[in-house]
Amino acid sequence: MEVLYGEDRAVMERSLDLDALKRTVAEADRPELTALKMPADIAHPDDAFSQVSYAGGMFFLKFLEERFGREAFDAFLRSYFDHFAFKSITTEDFLNYFENNLWTDNPDAVTKEEIDAWVYEPGIPDTIEAPSSDAFAKVSAQQTQWLAGETSAAELKTNAWSTHEWLHFLNALPGDLSVEQFADLDAAYGLSNSQNAEIAYAWYMKAIAGGYEPAIAPLERFLMSVGRGKFIYRLYTALIENDRREWAADVFARARPGYHPIAQRRIEEIFAEAD
Repeated sequence: MEVLYGEDRAVMERSLDLDALKRTVAEADRPELTALKMPADIAHPDDAFSQVSYAGGMFFLKFLEERFGREAFDAFLRSYFDHFAFKSITTEDFLNYFENNLWTDNPDAVTKEEIDAWVYEPGIPDTIEAPSSDAFAKVSAQQTQWLAGETSAAELKTNAWSTHEWLHFLNALPGDLSVEQFADLDAAYGLSNSQNAEIAYAWYMKAIAGGYEPAIAPLERFLMSVGRGKFIYRLYTALIENDRREWAADVFARARPGYHPIAQRRIEEIFAEAD
């Protein structure tokens, strides 16, 4: 990402990933599911795939890169991929290879306690990066002005915003947003009918919690046409938690044939757990 789009874009990506990781950890049913090493009694292999494995794993590699230096870590990764090409390995296989092919050359770069915190302990390690984006700071400043009523939504300077800046803006909206504020944003930017799935999802999550009715019909079309778990699992959960279980069940019954079997099972479990 950094090579293709620059450091600023990479920092924004990591900032959003950290927010998603924090939400996943906070919403986890079992603390053990927030460690990189999954418990042996995991209910289903598919449950291992969450922001813990994707974003958490990325931040673990970023931590190692910072401690050992990019040049040394890049060489280690190349050798790691070559060594284990076309093989399935365990967590301990990785750790043993890491110890023998990188750690032994610079034993003071990390401690065993730090590695164990990343791999085996639940939650978010103290040594995780805290990405700071200048672009996000500017978005937040505009959001503060809008929330204070100092400017209208249409007056926000959004022309140069990337998807990442929009996601930062939407994810940071407070939970007590008024219907009038929802309508102001929607009228200015058509968020309920956004063709960008990431932006639409972030908007729907806020609209469900805020009871913004104009977003519900577009949300139905979204659930009927989009099957990515990262979107639909949390949307169905939010609908159930905000007294729209019957509506959500009706939509799921119609959308279910178009979902992957993994998604079908996960959403059925979401409904079952809410009973």
